[in-house]
Amino acid sequence: MKWLIQLLAGFLLIIFLANFFSPARYALGQFLGRNNSIFSKRQYVTKHGYFAASEGGFFLKGASETWEGVVSRFDRYKQCHPTSPDTVLYRRYQLRPWQFWD
Repeated sequence: MKWLIQLLAGFLLIIFLANFFSPARYALGQFLGRNNSIFSKRQYVTKHGYFAASEGGFFLKGASETWEGVVSRFDRYKQCHPTSPDTVLYRRYQLRPWQFWD
């Protein structure tokens, strides 16, 4: 029973570090490969392609946009183009639920 508690505590520690400690996120991403890491960008586009944006990737002094920035830009797009048929933003990447650090 003691080993089960230690295993669970270790697993919870890894989850905590991977979500809140940047070097651990980086190391986990390197271990799993760049396509499965914090380096990959998440792209979004409208149905007709009139609006496209991306977020994520490796953060270097504002070189990457956040999700809030994408939503803000999309809201401005909809205000500037009220008659546009593109009112829904679609993701162009596959969800990977096991990548809890992203």
